[in-house]
Amino acid sequence: MVRLGLSRCKVDHAVFNGRWSSPPDPSIPMPSDGADLVLIILVHVDDGLGVTNSIPLYNWFIAELCKDIEVVDMGPVSLYLGICITRDRPNRKLYLSQKAFVTDLLDTWNMTNCHPTLIPLRHKLHELPDPPPNSLPDINDTDIKVNYQHLVGSLIYLAVCTWPANIAYAAMALGQYIASPTRAHLLAAKGVLRYLAGTADLSLEYGMAQSVISSKGVLD
Repeated sequence: MVRLGLSRCKVDHAVFNGRWSSPPDPSIPMPSDGADLVLIILVHVDDGLGVTNSIPLYNWFIAELCKDIEVVDMGPVSLYLGICITRDRPNRKLYLSQKAFVTDLLDTWNMTNCHPTLIPLRHKLHELPDPPPNSLPDINDTDIKVNYQHLVGSLIYLAVCTWPANIAYAAMALGQYIASPTRAHLLAAKGVLRYLAGTADLSLEYGMAQSVISSKGVLD
């Protein structure tokens, strides 16, 4: 990456940034609007994602990268690390969704046909009611911790990626009990799945910056 002119992000070492005021190769034209050439590369294990304002720059980068490592270019991204990416180019909008991830999670916990809830957490975690008799009969007491950790880990991943405003607090609060969860905590975590079952079709929307009209004026 460094040899090709990119710099590693100091905040996230899996992100590499490249900006050129002149082409790194004669075959690459500068943008017609006079902007610099820009290339951002995200790397996760053996999966990569590129963002650029120049297709010729991207093609040059892939060709140069192939000189050192084997690269499979899968074209315009539609799925990355379980995140579905949908474009609305006419309206210049981008949507991020993890419906497939949520569907698999519900299937793993046999909750595909569960009754959705309107809120992620129904009770304060330090005041949870005693679990009903025979709750979670397929999970032994010795397996509660590992199941809880797997579930909360999945919820944290969702909160970080596409459900930040909806379940971030629930995932954070549940994570505080990850060292010694009880059956009641595991039931509370499954309650978040019920919320996700009713909101699986939601997605994050990114668009062009616009002024927002409020009762107090215009907010940039």
